[in-house]
Amino acid sequence: MARISMADSGESGLCWKRAAQIGALCFTVLYSGLGYGQIYKCVNAKGKVAFQETPCSGASAQTEVEVRAAPTPAAVEEAKQIHNRMRLENEFVDDVPVTVSPIENEAIQAQKEDIRAKCENLKNKILEEEKNVITDCKRRRDIFCDLPPEEIIITRESNSIKTSDDYNHYLQHATLPPLFLYKQAAKHLGCQL
Repeated sequence: MARISMADSGESGLCWKRAAQIGALCFTVLYSGLGYGQIYKCVNAKGKVAFQETPCSGASAQTEVEVRAAPTPAAVEEAKQIHNRMRLENEFVDDVPVTVSPIENEAIQAQKEDIRAKCENLKNKILEEEKNVITDCKRRRDIFCDLPPEEIIITRESNSIKTSDDYNHYLQHATLPPLFLYKQAAKHLGCQL
């Protein structure tokens, strides 16, 4: 299986580019329309607090509070455009990033092919193991052979446990049957069963 290293893929440059774009977006939103309004916090003799645009009367304690104006509609639109450009740069086509080099694309495709082959192999092993479970059930002449293979295994295992000693022995020596192991591996790889 081909592996892609960070040095080969140019991801570090992509990260810096993304960071610069995000910084530009933040700068645009935060510092657009720098119109600050002046607000005064006034506290009267009784301790009541009031905020107003005009200076406080002589009997009140006054503190100036700076408040930024909301971004202008033009700045909001510019931020949206930057966001859309960033989103388009990061879109994927057939699960492969658009900005992938041909070498990276080849490695990704080889990895996908390797996973597909492993999934196909697991599917065949699962089908074979299911047949073995059903054949073994019929050979034993069990009455639950019409159940799905997983349930046949579970029923057979639970029927073998009669006492708590049997259960403790089962817990100490139990291993997952191959069918369950194959299905677990297929799920881990993301195989469609």
